[in-house]
Amino acid sequence: MKYRTTPEQGPVVISDVVATYMVPSAATHWPTSGELIASIVKGLAFKELTALQEGLGVSLDKLAGTLGIAKATLSRRKVQGRLDPEESDRVVRFARLMGKAVEVLESQDAARQC
Repeated sequence: MKYRTTPEQGPVVISDVVATYMVPSAATHWPTSGELIASIVKGLAFKELTALQEGLGVSLDKLAGTLGIAKATLSRRKVQGRLDPEESDRVVRFARLMGKAVEVLESQDAARQC
């Protein structure tokens, strides 16, 4: 687990992959390309999706729709505890995109508005 701090909330725990890309300044370990590929091929843990959802402050259903994951599939993945490689890739790409938006806009709130 990684930690980040938000001025209004104090320390918040967020998951490894999502933390690395959504909050680059909080990353203590950047995965190598090989590590990232291996994580995606294996399928990310479902908690990575929920960490992204919590970081964005949106509902899980809304995020799943944005990522192209059907509600029925989302329910199955939650029970299985793991995303498939294609879904994992989308989660990582979206987390990276949000991380870049935060970097450019200098605020997580501003990035959420986009």
